[in-house]
Order: sequence, then structure tokens, then C-alpha cells
Amino acid sequence: MWYVIAYLVAVLVIGVAAARRQSAEGFMMADRQLGAFAVGSSVSAGFFDAFVLAVYAGYVYQYGLSALWLFVGVAVGLGVFALMARPIKEASDAGRFHTMADYFFARFPRDAKPGYAVAGLLVVFFLALLLVQFIFGSQVLAFLTGWSYTSCVLIVGIVVMLYMVIGGFRASVRTDVFQWLLIVLLASIVALVVRRDLAPSWAAARPLGIGIGKSAAFLVIGTLNTIVAADLWQRAYAAKSVQSLRRGLFLAALMLPLAGAVIGIIALATRQQFPGLDDPTQALLYGFGRALGEGWRGLGFVVLFAAIMSSADTMLFVIGSSVVKDFAERRRRWTDARRVRLVRYALGVAGLLGVIVAIAVQDILTIALSIAGLGIGLSPAVVAVRFFDPRSISVFVSIMLGAAAVGALLLSGYVMPETSLVSLPVALVALLITELLARIRGRGKSD
Repeated sequence: MWYVIAYLVAVLVIGVAAARRQSAEGFMMADRQLGAFAVGSSVSAGFFDAFVLAVYAGYVYQYGLSALWLFVGVAVGLGVFALMARPIKEASDAGRFHTMADYFFARFPRDAKPGYAVAGLLVVFFLALLLVQFIFGSQVLAFLTGWSYTSCVLIVGIVVMLYMVIGGFRASVRTDVFQWLLIVLLASIVALVVRRDLAPSWAAARPLGIGIGKSAAFLVIGTLNTIVAADLWQRAYAAKSVQSLRRGLFLAALMLPLAGAVIGIIALATRQQFPGLDDPTQALLYGFGRALGEGWRGLGFVVLFAAIMSSADTMLFVIGSSVVKDFAERRRRWTDARRVRLVRYALGVAGLLGVIVAIAVQDILTIALSIAGLGIGLSPAVVAVRFFDPRSISVFVSIMLGAAAVGALLLSGYVMPETSLVSLPVALVALLITELLARIRGRGKSD
């Protein structure tokens, strides 16, 4: 258990150190000076979250390494974003953007509805993501320590809130770099020390073993959710240059599939030793908790815990900055000092809300797949705004109907990888039809 305590102390120290002599822009955007390694490590740590550790590992446990298509999709999405990077980065430097929605507010200056739609969707999206991090992180801590789940939720939530309120975006990036190095090092050690009798059957490594439908679903989920990841946009804004950003994205695209393969191998080994788990999303808990020898168990749990914490702080900052910049400050400009103060308040409130809901709700799989559907439904609007010239009403209708499709799935209880893709055709068709009607009716030039 001392491994986890040492880790918690380390991230708190890093968060406090990040706040020393920090400017307001340093708190909000790390002074826009992130180099390629910081971008790549922070992006990688952000994507390597509880969705991966719980849902992805659960699917590997059930179907084999073909679930790695999720990480192939992430790598493709990072490549697509690299192609979009230059105008996004240049616009953010000129407009001093802090949130993904800032780009849409600037793109449609006479109609704020698309910006508000993006901001509202992302707040819901990242609140749900934060829940997944808190839930699985607390399960990890409870599994390791034997403490109650509620106590573990409080510990995870308070630690993340503390260093984020103190250090802001810079603390998030610095802890991400530390956590990603820790994940790579310890995951490699854990994969090497898994006992030989737990070596997975390589028949489970068939590329389409999960089925064509689920393989395609994971590929699309990985690709489109990467393009619309608000935390990725913030790191793009904070990069030192377009060159640093693209190099960082390339580095992340190389590292993430390799890390996914390591986690997949451990999940397969767990299946061989512990077949028939009632809850496959806990495959890694069994893998690290029971398959590893006593001497390595603590290190295994630090891998899980570091990955979760590195994502939780990212989710929390996206929520706090969006609430302040995209809603509270949209009609009224504040001084930099007041903006930072309000973001700190928002971080505390969002973190507290996440803790309360995480104690009450523990269904990781449904939450995670619903999140994937929200991101997919946003992607047609993002791609259209970047590469084409859509009207603001088309973007707004596409985003809202895509989100409504996810809500309908959630209410019907029919949420799975394949059905989470439904928001894509709904949002795309809504965008095309609304744009066509707007042009037919001659509502003038686009905003």
C-alpha cells in the first residue's frame, strides 16, 4: 500500500510546484509553451483512462486482442487531428482560446448557439468521463486496501481536486508527464513478470476475433472520439508551435497502441487464470491483484491508479474551464485573476459533484459507451466546421440530434459498442438536411 501513498504524495508535490510563480495564463494554458514530449505524454496519459482500463480490458478478456482496434482508431484520429492542427493552433493563438467551444464561438460570431451546444455537450461528456475515472479508481483503491468504496471515492476525489485547484492546467500537464512515464515503466515491468503459466493463448490474438461489427465499432469510436476530444484541443492550444504539436501527436500515436497491447496481454492472461468473471470490466483488478506475485502487486496497482488519476485531472479541468469561459464569462469579460479564481471554484464544485454521483452510481460500461456515442455525434459538426463552410443552424441541429440519439439509447437500455455508433448517421444526416434546406431557402451567407 505504500506504493499508492508515495504516488499520491508525488502528484500533490508536483501540483504544488506547478503553482509556484505561476501567471494566470500559466494556470489556464501553461503559458502556451508545451514542447513535443509534453504534448505527446499528456495526450497519451489523457487517453489511457478508466474506459481503457475497465471497458477495453473487459472486451479483451471476453473476445481477445482484436479489441485493440480501439487503439488503432485512436492513432488514426491523432493523425487526422494533425492534419487539422495548423488552423486550429493559429486561431487559438490569435484569439487566446482556452476551450474547444471558443473555436466555435469565434467561427460563428453572430450566432452563439453552436458554441453553446458544443460547450454544453462537452460538460456533460466530461462529467460522465470524470465519473468513470472516480468509480474505477476507487474500485482499484478498495481492491488494494480493503477500505470501503465510499472512503476510496473521497480520497481519489479530494487528491485530484487539491492539486488541480492549486496548479490548474500546468499541474495537469506536469502530473500527466510523470504519470505517463510511470505507466510505461511499470506496465512493461508487470507484463514481463506475469508468471509463465499465465501466458495467453495466441489464438486469442486474431485481428477480427471480436467480430467485424465490434471491430469496426471500436475503430470508429477510437477515431472520432479522438478528433473531438476537448482535452486534445486544449493541448493543441497550449503547444509551443504547430511543429511541436504535430511531433507530440505522432509520439502519442506510436505509444498508445503499444500500451494498449500490453494491457491486452495482461487481460488475456487474466482470462486464462480466472475464466468466467461475472464482471469482465474488473479483469485488470484480478490480473494485477491475484495473477501477480506478492512482490509486484503494489506496482501493478500503481499502474492502474496512475492511469486513472492522469485522466481524472484532465476531465476536471475541461469541465471547470468550460463552465467559466463558455458560460459564465461569455457575456462579460473578467480580469485574468478573477477568471482563475472562478475556475478554481468550478473545479471544486465539479469535483464534489463527481464524488457524490460516483458514490451513488457504479455502472461503468453503460456510462462509458454512452460517452463514446456523445463524442461520435459531435464529430460531423467538428469536421464540417474545419473543412467546409456550414451554416450555424446546421451545426447546432447536428449536435443536438446526435446527443438526442444517445439519450434515446440510454433510456431504452440498448447501449453497446455497435449501437453507440447510431449518433453518427443521425448527426451527419441532420447536418446535411439542415444545410440543404438552409441553402434552398436562401437564408444568406454562412456566418
